Order: sequence, then C-alpha cells, then structure tokens
Amino acid sequence: GHAAIPDQNVDPVVTLCHVVSALQSIVSRETSPRASAVVSVTTLGAGGVFNVLPDEATAAGTFFALNDNDFARIKRRIEEVVTGVAAAFGCSASVDFAPDGRVPYPVTSNDPATWRIFRAAAAEVVGDAVVRECDTVMTGEDFSFLARAVPSNYALLGAYNPSVGATHALHSPNFVMDESVLAVGARIHAAVARRALSTHAAAESLHRKDSEVSTAKDGDADAYQGRDQGGGGIARGEL
Repeated sequence: GHAAIPDQNVDPVVTLCHVVSALQSIVSRETSPRASAVVSVTTLGAGGVFNVLPDEATAAGTFFALNDNDFARIKRRIEEVVTGVAAAFGCSASVDFAPDGRVPYPVTSNDPATWRIFRAAAAEVVGDAVVRECDTVMTGEDFSFLARAVPSNYALLGAYNPSVGATHALHSPNFVMDESVLAVGARIHAAVARRALSTHAAAESLHRKDSEVSTAKDGDADAYQGRDQGGGGIARGEL
C-alpha cells in the first residue's frame, strides 16, 4: 500500500521493529541474571521503494545459551514472541530455525578427564604458564556434535601476534591469521594422542593386574562372577 495511507494498510516494517525490540526481553527479563544467554538480530530486510509499504519484512539472527534447558526455552519463546507481536499488529509471521537445512548447535562441553590429558600435553609443548582455562564464551561450535558422541575437549589456540598484524578479533574485516601457530597446534595434537594412548594403556594394564589378583585370591567361581558383573556394567552403559 501507499505510504501516505498507512491506516488503510498493514505495515510490516513497524511490526518488525516491535518484534526486534520485544525479542530483547527474552534475555533481559526472562533469563536469570546468574545465567548467560544471547539473542541477537543481525539482518533486516523490507521493501525497495521509499513511498510504498512493503508486503513483508524479514529478519535473521542467532541465539545462544549455556545449557540445553535455557536453549529450548529461548527457542520456544522466540517463536511465541515473533508470532504474538506480529498478530497484535495485524500481521502473520513464522520462524525458521533451520535455514538452508542447518540445525541448531548443542552446547559445547569439555569432558574433565579429556581436559586433564589435553592440559598436560599442551603444557609439555608450550609450557604450563601459558596454558589456562578461559572464560566461558557464547559462540556456537560445530565441535559440539562430536563432543556429544565421545568424550572430548575443545581448546582455543592463541594467535595474537602484532608483528604480522594478527591483532583483530574473529569476524573482523581486518582479521589476519598468524599461520605459524598451526605448527604449535599440530605438536599439541600429537602430544595429546601420545598421552591419551599411554593413559589408556596404563588403565588397561591396571585392570588386568586387578583381575589377576582377584582370580588368584578368590578362585575360579568368584573370578567368573566378576566377569559377569563387568558385562552387566557395559550393558547399563549402553542403555
């Protein structure tokens, strides 16, 4: 419709502005101050002529949380806010949480035992003084899918180096990668592999020794019972 007669039309631009504003209350008024969450609207689109109210308006963005419950709640509330505010202004709206076939990323959480192996290996390569636990970050990560499948550790490799201009943050148009750190990362990976394998081998050796002691002390009947209990443990783990 013509911009001069908004009373005879429904304005999706004004509607979208109110939607963007309302989305911010999901974090500021519905999420505990002790928790961390982010809802960011990063792109807006509507119309192409200055004196015509467009038929539709679009927005895109991203949201983050540090646990599955908050993530699910925020996802649900985004859809409720978008459709509810749009309806209040006489518009219809929908939310696509999987644009281009992408799916939401789960939270990335490090396995404590794997982290200890990594920390020792990294200290072996670069020295203990520069290996430290960093603050929680709110960005999403592909690695989260792997960490859900097997015990994992996600680490950040520092690449700040003023001598080559590597001083700008990720996603900055001025970002420069100091590729010399890639060799450091490769050495850390190798050290982690060695430590993980040796840790696993030591655990297996200790387990075998315990089994031998049990067999010698308790006799064949109890030794067989021990193997049966071990099988039951594996079954419970799979469930």
